[in-house]
Amino acid sequence: MATSLTELAANIAAAQASKTRMSAQEISQAIQSAYDTLVQLKAAEDANQPLAEVGLTQADEKLAALQANPKRSIQQNKVFCLECGASFTVLSGKHLESHGLTAKEYRKKWQLGAKQGLASKAFSQKRRDTAHQLGLGDKLAASRKTRAAKQKGSGPKNAAEPLRETDAARVINIIREYKDGVSISRLVDRTGFNTTKVRNIVSIALKKGQLTRVARGAYKAI
Repeated sequence: MATSLTELAANIAAAQASKTRMSAQEISQAIQSAYDTLVQLKAAEDANQPLAEVGLTQADEKLAALQANPKRSIQQNKVFCLECGASFTVLSGKHLESHGLTAKEYRKKWQLGAKQGLASKAFSQKRRDTAHQLGLGDKLAASRKTRAAKQKGSGPKNAAEPLRETDAARVINIIREYKDGVSISRLVDRTGFNTTKVRNIVSIALKKGQLTRVARGAYKAI
């Protein structure tokens, strides 16, 4: 049994939907568009009429082929817009705005990778070569490494003044002078630091095993 034009139109729309995410309304419109075109083709065939006379041009056919395989729109020396078929070296955001799309929306609509450059392969390669010559990749990596180191070293801030290694060493050296131990208040007097800071230094030193508690509020070096 011969396939009807409606069935052919549905098959064409299904093929498009398998390549591009489409809403129910878009699928319905695709079926109608395909059906209308098939009707025109059938009429042209019956009348032995050239395809160009029914409004189908080579450009239309080429765009349809690119839309069926979006990755082919990015070629060696040009990139084709999958919305209108125009060719460019770089598919700019301004041009995509004319179709009501951002670059992100365009990539998603045509199932291109999120990092896919919208430029000809030659232009993209030239841009990569320039970046390599300028050392931009190394500079970016170094910048990220520095930023990560800063974030790692910035831990949560305490209400007390941040401890410095020289301050901690000073407190511990004073404690070493007292063989039987020394009180927090005495350490405050000797160092001039506030009580909170001295307690923090002592607490850290206790955890590190540098000090031991000899009485309540009194410590000595190990």
